Amino acid sequence: MQIEPNTLFLWPKGQRLTPTQAVMLMLPGGLVQGSEEIGSIIEVPDEAEIGFDAQMPDKTFQRILLKLAPGQAVRLHRATQAMMVQPSDQAVVFEVT
Repeated sequence: MQIEPNTLFLWPKGQRLTPTQAVMLMLPGGLVQGSEEIGSIIEVPDEAEIGFDAQMPDKTFQRILLKLAPGQAVRLHRATQAMMVQPSDQAVVFEVT
């Protein structure tokens, strides 16, 4: 599957994406709610980098950023829309499982 940069795409629950090159993925902060553990919703290798925007009054975040190296798979346990944030305008190939 090819994902275009800076364009929203639907990420179905349970779908695992593995990039063929380094990428930054942006997820909505509300994906993880209340006292949920991040790992119960976003499944990534320990080596992947996860960042968050400033915390909102309801204790959620505006955005969750995932920085993945080639071959680092990520699976979401909740459907959402996401965006690949890249400085170039070239699509990136992801393996879908």
